[in-house]
Amino acid sequence: RDDRVMLVMSDELPMLTGILGAFRGGFVAVPVSTMLTGAELGKIMADCGARVVLATSEFADAVSEAIALSPDVEHAVLAGPGALDLPDRVEGHTWHDLTDAGEAGDRDAAPTTDDSWALWLYTSGTTGLPKAAMHRHANIRHVCETYGAQVVASPSPEKRTTMPMQKTSACVMLSFLPPDWRLRRSCATQARTPRTTSASRSSRTRSGRRRRTGRRASCRSPGRTCG
Repeated sequence: RDDRVMLVMSDELPMLTGILGAFRGGFVAVPVSTMLTGAELGKIMADCGARVVLATSEFADAVSEAIALSPDVEHAVLAGPGALDLPDRVEGHTWHDLTDAGEAGDRDAAPTTDDSWALWLYTSGTTGLPKAAMHRHANIRHVCETYGAQVVASPSPEKRTTMPMQKTSACVMLSFLPPDWRLRRSCATQARTPRTTSASRSSRTRSGRRRRTGRRASCRSPGRTCG
C-alpha cells in the first residue's frame, strides 16, 4: 500500500492504464514531465521513493540514468521496443509482462479510502526544487464528477471550450484519453439530448408573447384590477 509508481511515458493508453492500475492496486501514481533530464528525473525519483518505474521507449536513456541515482527502485517496466540499462538490483520487465501478471493476479481493488494517496504531481521547480502536490482518491472522484462529466462529456460546445482547465490530477488523467474517444462520447451525449428546433422555439416565443400581451391588455381594461 502507498508504494510510489513513477511514470515517464508519452500521453498514450499505456500511461492512462498505468495510472488507473496504480489507483486500483492501492499504489500512488507519480507521472512526471518527459522534458526532464536523467539527472533531474533521478532527483524526483529518489525524492518520492519510487519502487516501480514505468517508461516508454523514447525516454529509455533518461530513465536508465535516473534509476541509477534512485536506490529505492526495484522494478522497471518498458512499454515499446528496446531495453533499459538497469543496475543489478533492479528487475526489468516488458509491458506484456506487466499485463500478463495483472491477468493472472488478484483482480480485486485494494481497500483504499477517500483520504488515501492516489496521485503525486511534481511542480516545475521554477522557485526551487520540485515539490510533490499530493492528491487523494476523493480528489479524483470530485473532478471526474465535475470537470469530467460537466465539461469533457458535456453536449455544450461553450462549456468544453470556455471553461478554464483545472490544475488537478483528474484533468491530467482525462487528457490522456484519445481525442476520438472524447468526440465519440460527446456525440453520444448529444444524441441522447432532445433537440429544440428553431421553429419550435419561435412558436413558443410567439405564443408566450401573445399570452403576456393579452394579460397586459386585460389589466388595462376599465374596471379591472391587475394582480
